Amino acid sequence: MVSLKTTCGFQNIRGPGIFSFLETLLLGLSSAMTRLSVSLQVIQLQLCTINIVKTFKRYLGISSFLWGLQRKHNIVLPGKVSPTLEVPDSIFKPQYVTQKLSVTKAPPDAEVKSPKQIEGMRKTCSIAASLLKFAGSLIKVFYDGYHGDTSATFLVGSVAGEMCHLVEVARQCRDAGIAVCRPKARFSEIGWAVSNCAESAGYSVVPEFCGHGIGEYFHGPPDIIHVAYDDDAEMEEGMTFTIEPIICMGSPEIRILQDGWTAVTTDNSWSAQFEHTVLVTRSGVEVLTT
Repeated sequence: MVSLKTTCGFQNIRGPGIFSFLETLLLGLSSAMTRLSVSLQVIQLQLCTINIVKTFKRYLGISSFLWGLQRKHNIVLPGKVSPTLEVPDSIFKPQYVTQKLSVTKAPPDAEVKSPKQIEGMRKTCSIAASLLKFAGSLIKVFYDGYHGDTSATFLVGSVAGEMCHLVEVARQCRDAGIAVCRPKARFSEIGWAVSNCAESAGYSVVPEFCGHGIGEYFHGPPDIIHVAYDDDAEMEEGMTFTIEPIICMGSPEIRILQDGWTAVTTDNSWSAQFEHTVLVTRSGVEVLTT
């Protein structure tokens, strides 16, 4: 029996070359074991190690696994939060504001909107879209009894090309989820479409945050899951909901900061998000927040 031991300084290895290094090491180890007639148990261990490397490549992606090794970048942290501004009594407010409710009252199942409700949603979502173009970031509007929800990631100043690519892929992921919406389509098709789009670019999707049904209530069924899963629940004409995947350059795992609200990736990698409120129509889907 021959015992082989190798020590590596991984802190000095940067970029995708780490996998080439590991594979070269494993090939050399395999050659040495063949020449020295090592036992079958050691060979099985070596094959298991190769499978682990391939698994990391497939499910994490090189850019995700090596994020912390290959670059130093600025971490975005919360700034100082300004005091809450009072809304004049003359402005109509949703129930969860006036009664300080923590949960929006919503129907137990996904709601099919009436023509009147759809028209109300169109007006509100149009306002939300206009405000997003004006103000940027995340916009939620309550108008004439209906909610509109939309968001986008904006580039400020000189931004690295890889970050620009992440932002563009995040937009594509949202649009891929929208493209599968139609009557009788399964809600799970959204998750598969978003996941395939993100993973094909080497990115990941945060599973904890979902889209949601929306109308006279702000959050309600159905939950719109943005990762691949299987479920038979179907869309119906007249349903309105949001599609809002968060796409990460690194790990999709998140943590909530001490303010109880701000979410960040555990590896501090960059992320981007785009959101639309959509309506399922007889012929397909209508994006309400354009």
